[in-house]
Amino acid sequence: MNTSGAEQERRLIADLIRDTGCRRRSGSLDKRISGLVCDSREAGPDMLFAALPGSTVDGHEYAAMAAAGGCTALLVERGREVDLNGLEGVTILESDNTRRDFGLMAAAFYGNPGRRLCLIGITGTNGKTTSTYLLEAILRESGANPGVIGTINYRFNGRETPASLTTPDAVHLQRLLKAMADGGVTHVIMEMSSHAIAQERLSGCEFEAVL
Repeated sequence: MNTSGAEQERRLIADLIRDTGCRRRSGSLDKRISGLVCDSREAGPDMLFAALPGSTVDGHEYAAMAAAGGCTALLVERGREVDLNGLEGVTILESDNTRRDFGLMAAAFYGNPGRRLCLIGITGTNGKTTSTYLLEAILRESGANPGVIGTINYRFNGRETPASLTTPDAVHLQRLLKAMADGGVTHVIMEMSSHAIAQERLSGCEFEAVL
């Protein structure tokens, strides 16, 4: 399933951070960003790298690698210093909650696709996947065009992609939602893992209902 239709779009940094808690530490906000990443190995020209904290890996340790890979903007924790090994011209944004703001920026980059969809979240330890199939069938019978983001796969318009995670990371999630909205999907049923909620991957999504 190809969900990369927005990859060639470029967004001003100033527009991406408008509805976030990000502040400029240094550099220009007038640059256009070609994509967002939180893995320095995916860094490329004119991209923004988010230095997200992890349980075993700290993204701040890879900020210089991302900048060397072509990223022209970095998102870091407020007050956290980063060493760019002398690289200049990189815009540095800081936030009190980088995960939340990264999700909001991802939504803005893809045009806030969730606002064109009725988002339904499914939580809980057991029964989430079964619930998605039941809701999908009910919605389709009622005349809607549902999409599903779940443990087994991501599916819409008769196409399926095996799921790498129950809930994708913020960038892949927003890219997928955009593909669904562009494809005429009306409702999205989304399994919400506790891990995804804790990591704020759903930041930027406004749910009509959560079950």
